[in-house]
Amino acid sequence: REGGMDEFNARLAEDESSRTELREINQAYRRLREDLVRGREEELGIAQAKMGPHGFRGAMTAGVAKMTVEKTSDVKCLHAHVGDELTRGGNEIGRRVLETLEAKGVETQGSALCGDYCNIAIPVADARWKFHGGKNHVKKRRSIQKRQIK
Repeated sequence: REGGMDEFNARLAEDESSRTELREINQAYRRLREDLVRGREEELGIAQAKMGPHGFRGAMTAGVAKMTVEKTSDVKCLHAHVGDELTRGGNEIGRRVLETLEAKGVETQGSALCGDYCNIAIPVADARWKFHGGKNHVKKRRSIQKRQIK
């Protein structure tokens, strides 16, 4: 939605409770990540070796969309907040984005078509809808599909 980021950032600038809410969302996201990797020291060691200590520490301590947990002056990646709300729950920013989309008539609970583009088993050319804009996810998907064919 055009202006969505500006709207959330204005709220953060004006309202301490919104900043607290963002901090709590990011802390919960970080705790979830910590819970998911608990007891997986060998894999964590491999990840740290690949990422380096600084990159690994940044990844493990970040909130939603790599946000620094204590940075509450601006929100990033509304789509990541929506994903967090849909999977983990408790993300008020994601919930508000979903409510805004629903008010505009956008289906937010999925449909028979929505999985086409995310399912790497379906060639991009065969998807029943097309993704436009954003980062180059099509190139990434085609690369994954080529590796699977080999």
